[in-house]
Amino acid sequence: MKTLVTTAAAVFLSASAAIADWAPTGPVKVLIGFAAGGGADSLARLIAEDIEAEYGWTLIPENLPGSGGAVMARAVKDAAPDGQTISVGITDTFAYGVLAARDPGYTTGDFTYLSTIAGTQMGIVAKSERGWTTMSEVIEAARSGASISFGTMTPRRRPKPDVKEIDGRRLKPSTLMMGHGYDPVLSEGSLKPPIFLTSTFAFPSAADGKRHFEGITGKRPGGADGLVYSRFNAPNQEILEDRLSVWDGAEDALSFSSGMTAICVMMMAYCSAGDVIVHSGPLYAASEGFVAKILAKFGVKYVDFPAGATREQFDEVLTKAKAMAEENGGKVSMIYLESPGNPTNALVDIEMVRDARDAALPADCPIAIDNTFLGPLWQRPLEHGADIVCYSLTKYVGGHSDLVAGSIAGDKKWMNPVRMIRNTMGGIADPNTAWMLLRSLETVELRMQRAGENAAKVCEFLKKHPKVDGLGYLGMIEDDRQQDIYDRHCLGAGSTFSLFLKGGEEECFRFLDSLKVAKLAVSLGGTETLASHPASMTHLSVAHGRRQELGITDSLVRISIGIEDPDDLIADFDQALDAV
Repeated sequence: MKTLVTTAAAVFLSASAAIADWAPTGPVKVLIGFAAGGGADSLARLIAEDIEAEYGWTLIPENLPGSGGAVMARAVKDAAPDGQTISVGITDTFAYGVLAARDPGYTTGDFTYLSTIAGTQMGIVAKSERGWTTMSEVIEAARSGASISFGTMTPRRRPKPDVKEIDGRRLKPSTLMMGHGYDPVLSEGSLKPPIFLTSTFAFPSAADGKRHFEGITGKRPGGADGLVYSRFNAPNQEILEDRLSVWDGAEDALSFSSGMTAICVMMMAYCSAGDVIVHSGPLYAASEGFVAKILAKFGVKYVDFPAGATREQFDEVLTKAKAMAEENGGKVSMIYLESPGNPTNALVDIEMVRDARDAALPADCPIAIDNTFLGPLWQRPLEHGADIVCYSLTKYVGGHSDLVAGSIAGDKKWMNPVRMIRNTMGGIADPNTAWMLLRSLETVELRMQRAGENAAKVCEFLKKHPKVDGLGYLGMIEDDRQQDIYDRHCLGAGSTFSLFLKGGEEECFRFLDSLKVAKLAVSLGGTETLASHPASMTHLSVAHGRRQELGITDSLVRISIGIEDPDDLIADFDQALDAV
């Protein structure tokens, strides 16, 4: 025989009899029938390392790609029969290739079989969640009517596994925003995700289409197994949702066409006729209106409580809500918080709410919270007991006042019911908006840090001004309970605050009309500084008595600080206050 041969393998079997009889007298050349960098090459080099370690021989790998290993096989055949040349190849090269090819230049008799390193190259697998451990269980499940697709199925078009840690050190969200959830190889090497402007996606096979729709419709757990239709999912939205979940440490996230769409669809997913929602106050006017006016039309009632409520006060609210729900044949279906509250910055004790919920209500009543005012940088509500965190992505995450979008995030068990409603109603963020948000997420930490630093400097100036009656700024809390909540829950004071002027609407209007750098506009969290009058603008629809109760007075101006030069902002506010 000319030389020695090993067939394709996964583990080197050093105890083989053939190896034991082989004693090369010099360096051994290891011919590899495939190009460098691939699986066969990597495997062969590992095998060579194992042989060197076990026997102390010197092995020199050499790549000879071409013709499915035939180039390498011919080189092995032509080598001197001295045991100094071996190959690591695949069985196809030395067996099937000989039978299938016309005169490949070698026969199976030209080689000495040395060892099979691994014998099984393919297997039958199933998702662990199905609970099957043997083929017999799969067969029995099929006989019982389970939907089983068998064969080589097209996997979900997902990126390669993301790198989330290095040497046990978890990567920070700001790092993951640059590439998490996206593999350039899937998009012709494009460094940034392209915008996928398509309404629908082609299925690789009819079986794939069936499986995808089984997931979308809920007939099979786990959701969509691939891309189907842009009302359900699409590449830009999926990448966005992957990155949004990173900031809050959530298992899953869903994107929406606006923050209010996110909130409304979420509430509809969990509320039925006769149910009661418990919510904090103040809320964003549209959120409060949806609960009090829209859901009320469908038999959903509510009980509210002040943001700074104590445990005793909140327990009383829960008792009232439970009695109301029982009377109406429903249940307390959701606790909805807004913290900080819009526009007063009043904080809710999330940990207290969680403890009270756990003591009084079943585990299927989620705690949802609108965290828009502090965004993903300055508060992580899921770490303090909330189950679902909501955002108007229009604000800090979008950050440039050029898009409208929203999101929710949390464990999959909380997201799945909302996803089913969204799949039916629509309301998912469109591809272009999702792409713009991916851009914005790359700089969200930098923008929010700069805005927060600016706000601290501006508020230091404002608190000393004789025409300022007070500040609702989280960096200057005067109430002990609010300070305690801030110390436990918040990572920063944010850049949006309420400014109370001496006077009322007239004085506020003169101030707003005199601004030169800051813009008179609603919204917040953009790169530019914005100022508005909530009582006559964003919260005008709230009854006057209710506004007074919540502290939304005619003397309140809401300010969102941007990333301009802080000294310029101070100069602008100074001259505008002169007009008051």
